[in-house]
Amino acid sequence: MNGAILSGATSLIVTSATGYPTAPFMIVVDANTASEELILVGAKSGTTFSSLTRGADGTSAAGHSSGAAVAHVVSATDIDEFDGHRWDTPAVAADTDVAASSIHHTLGTGATQAATGNHAHGTTGLTFSGARVFRNAGLSLVNNTLTAISWDSESFDPGGLHSGSSSQVTLNTVGYWLVMAAVGFQADATGYRQVSIIPNAVSGASSIQSATGATSDTYVPLSVIVQATAVTDYYEVKVKQTSGGNLAIVAGQAASWTACTYLGT
Repeated sequence: MNGAILSGATSLIVTSATGYPTAPFMIVVDANTASEELILVGAKSGTTFSSLTRGADGTSAAGHSSGAAVAHVVSATDIDEFDGHRWDTPAVAADTDVAASSIHHTLGTGATQAATGNHAHGTTGLTFSGARVFRNAGLSLVNNTLTAISWDSESFDPGGLHSGSSSQVTLNTVGYWLVMAAVGFQADATGYRQVSIIPNAVSGASSIQSATGATSDTYVPLSVIVQATAVTDYYEVKVKQTSGGNLAIVAGQAASWTACTYLGT
């Protein structure tokens, strides 16, 4: 962050806006510290983020110093809003038929289909199917080694898709799932950082970016659509770093997490 802000500020300036989406979107400031805060950005112009909603998703508005780490994240609110919207919409884009557990980056081929399956019966009496889990304890990554993250904490998991400290999240309904992940890597200026979403231990999708710098943590987000063809299907999030030595991820609910929600058949 370029310049300090007080807890009541409604705008802030970042050193670079590269990679941030069109507003509105959610950011986390000072992740995994006592000042960690989620902020909803209502408008973006260059490196200036404005119309801020402070203390989002149950966090508290706080003052932040110049140089504080800022990262784009997907929050529990985003997932809830997405899940509500898909049932309020009478028709959704149909995806192209593909092999089991394949991954799509873009929904739709121009055709539409009504929402079907045991999760869509009008607009009432719906049951949410999904989960959000995160890494609360530290995890050191060996250089240049693809490593599955074992998730040790849960934000929510009403359907029991995750168990204990497993690296696997079960996709327990046949159909399409939105799967998201974001992982923070501790500050180091060398090499690249990779986050991959891999269904059923086969090939998946990856997001790779260069290390942010020696004094700033690197945050890598990724979202994909996965087709589950059996109720035992699952996915893992695997990460890699090439700093030249061991490097830890940034632990915490807003820093390193994955979430999924069922879309339909």
